[in-house]
Amino acid sequence: HSIITRQQCESILRDIYNSHPCAAIPNQVQEIIPYLYLSGLSGKESRNFDYVVDISNYGVGVRNIDFTKTLVICINDSMNANIYKYFNKATNYIHDKLQQNKSVIVHCAAGRSRSASIVIAYLIRYYNMSLQDAYVFVHNKRSCIDPNDNFLIQLARFENRCRKSH
Repeated sequence: HSIITRQQCESILRDIYNSHPCAAIPNQVQEIIPYLYLSGLSGKESRNFDYVVDISNYGVGVRNIDFTKTLVICINDSMNANIYKYFNKATNYIHDKLQQNKSVIVHCAAGRSRSASIVIAYLIRYYNMSLQDAYVFVHNKRSCIDPNDNFLIQLARFENRCRKSH
């Protein structure tokens, strides 16, 4: 057995992070549909968006958040997190703002899993897309999306529920 130092571990983790497609575009913001944008945490600072859906749960208590124009959803990007329970609230919020021709940016920490899942849920619900079509649509705009398997299962449940209600 070999033991690695903390510095070696941090270096390995940094290499893994930097090799991910989103690491190359952390400040980039992609427009998914008119007025609806997707990014990581730092992307929301790149321009002045009318409204924000913040799913980063990173430093919520210390960051300067304007709660009058921000929907904050505190959830971890994990295999046991329940994002399903936020799909209605988040998609309603986004839809309400887009109907007013207001810009909305949806972000998590990296713009890969949590925020992508919310945007995909929006397309499933309001554009009547299948999960597969919505995923491909968002992936074509932001190639680094990678919702965790748990979120994909919950998106499939959401798709099924939306289809039954149409």
